[in-house]
Amino acid sequence: LPAQTDRLADGAEQVAAGNRRVAGYGSKAAAASTQLKRRIAADRAGLLSTLKAQGLTDAQLAVVESRLDVVDGHVDSADATIQSASGDLTRLSRGADQVAVGARALANAAPALTEGVAQAHSGAVRVRDGAATLATGLDRLDVGGDRLVSGAASAATGADSLAKGAGSLASGLDSLTKGATDLHAGLVKGRDAVPDPTDAQRKAMAQTIGNPVGVATDSLSSAGSYGAGLAPLFMSLALWIGAYVLFLFVRPLSQRALATSQRSFRTALGGWLAPAAVGIVQAAALVLVVGRGVDIRIAHPVLAFLFLCFTSMTFVAILHALASRFGAVGKFLGLVFMVVQLVSAGGTFPWQTLPAPLQAVHHVVPMSYAVDGLRRLLYGADLSPVLGAVGVLTAYLVGALLVSTVAARRSRIWTPKRIRPELAL
Repeated sequence: LPAQTDRLADGAEQVAAGNRRVAGYGSKAAAASTQLKRRIAADRAGLLSTLKAQGLTDAQLAVVESRLDVVDGHVDSADATIQSASGDLTRLSRGADQVAVGARALANAAPALTEGVAQAHSGAVRVRDGAATLATGLDRLDVGGDRLVSGAASAATGADSLAKGAGSLASGLDSLTKGATDLHAGLVKGRDAVPDPTDAQRKAMAQTIGNPVGVATDSLSSAGSYGAGLAPLFMSLALWIGAYVLFLFVRPLSQRALATSQRSFRTALGGWLAPAAVGIVQAAALVLVVGRGVDIRIAHPVLAFLFLCFTSMTFVAILHALASRFGAVGKFLGLVFMVVQLVSAGGTFPWQTLPAPLQAVHHVVPMSYAVDGLRRLLYGADLSPVLGAVGVLTAYLVGALLVSTVAARRSRIWTPKRIRPELAL
């Protein structure tokens, strides 16, 4: 038993030494836990200051602080566990020392304490097993502390990301607020721009939309009927056709007069006077047919008759000049000239509605002035433009007689081709 007691004392001392070493590890773990707790607290204060400097609102800081409080709670719980385990290890080490002292005392008093030594040995074995279990737990606690430190670092990184996201959120909220303000201002402006007319204004707008253009009729005179409206054109056309037909049967220049020594103007005038007299008869017949047969009221019958006679004389002079100068070709040109005047004189529709080229022709051809003069004489409108029409027709008359005079002079020159039968030279 004394030998066993000595071995027990030695084992107790070894256990005490191991417990002291384990208690030292526990103290180091407690110190590391305390340092980690302080570091987390310092990092938390720095993180909150950084987030606040970046422009986070108090509400956003409160959210971050609440998340950090959760992390601090876990850290505090782990630290409390470590501190408690360190205290237990310290107390265990002290108890092991006391056991070693007691074991040594027991070894000294082995004979009397054999049974107590056996019991102490059994207790020492249990203490040894508990110490091994405690060491394993401390190793696990050390690994958990490392994980805790890594988790705290991840939490700090997440807090940084959260701070950046909160900054982006704040910027987006500012843009959203500005856009909502602009939208509100635009809607208010659009609402104010929407008209709110009264009943009278609605009726006026409806009247304007339904009848946007007011038509004011201002007529210089009235023809009375559609046929009377077309009468000036067809009367002028009849005078032209009558003059044209005359030169299908009458020579424009007398061959006998050309063979004499009289002046060319007298020859041309003589060739024009006889057809002109027939044209005057045609004008008289035309007035009788229009006034009596068709029953178209003539406002100025005498002036209309004189104007028709002068127009007929002018048309005869024009066709006489064409036939004298160009012969059969001139008669064809007279027919073409009639067609051109028919479409450009403005007898059926206002000449302002004609195409631009025909409007230019309208101001040149004599039938335009004949139609306009007859309208005013038949319907009783202002007669002052009639003098202008007479002036233009006079210019055509004089010009045609001059052309006929030149043609008569040229016709006095006899060539072998004009002699019938032809001379063989």
